[in-house]
Amino acid sequence: MADWLLHDAARFREARSTLAEAHTLARLAGDTPLEWFILDLIAMVDVHTGRAGEAFAITDEMLTGRQVSGRVALMARVRRARSLAQAGDRTRALDELERATGGLQDPIHANDPAFTWWINATEVALHTGEALLSLGDPRAALPHLQQSSTASRDGGRREFGNVLAELTALVQLGAWREAEAPLPRLEPILRTVTSSRTRVRLRSTLRAIDRDGPAWLADTAHEVASG
Repeated sequence: MADWLLHDAARFREARSTLAEAHTLARLAGDTPLEWFILDLIAMVDVHTGRAGEAFAITDEMLTGRQVSGRVALMARVRRARSLAQAGDRTRALDELERATGGLQDPIHANDPAFTWWINATEVALHTGEALLSLGDPRAALPHLQQSSTASRDGGRREFGNVLAELTALVQLGAWREAEAPLPRLEPILRTVTSSRTRVRLRSTLRAIDRDGPAWLADTAHEVASG
């Protein structure tokens, strides 16, 4: 979809505009599963760009005003948790994530759309870690991010993002020796993955290493990033 390509290219305003138009068309066509899919993507873009209020409103609409399927509700809870974390509401954010984790135990039903395939324990762990990073608690985030990083071995964009999230937490903690360990996993992925969105985060993490970390780690990180 064009909107995902725009999102991955870090062209977030265009991505959201395209998604809003697609949502209108899906609603007019009466395609409810597609409408759920697009709403989730809009919430994803809003979370990524820090539009916590907009993301919360979308997910609240999905969870309270619609008869969404179980897996769609699980996805909405994850997005809502991220928006609550960005707003600094730790209690409600972690409660939503706990409910999402519990929802993973429910069986997949016939009315769960195919696009919900991605939501699993690895993804909920990643979003739990990311929420805790938003709340300024990298120490609590790290086990969740390490879980998602360890489980992700697709050699592509998903692994890149999960490993980078782990690295980000380690850098925020100043755990410099431990921060060296994820770097070799990034090197081969960087040769094939061109996600501007993820590379923006990598550059931010490199700047933090340059600013606060030891020179040997900065040299290693830049060597990996330029390889």
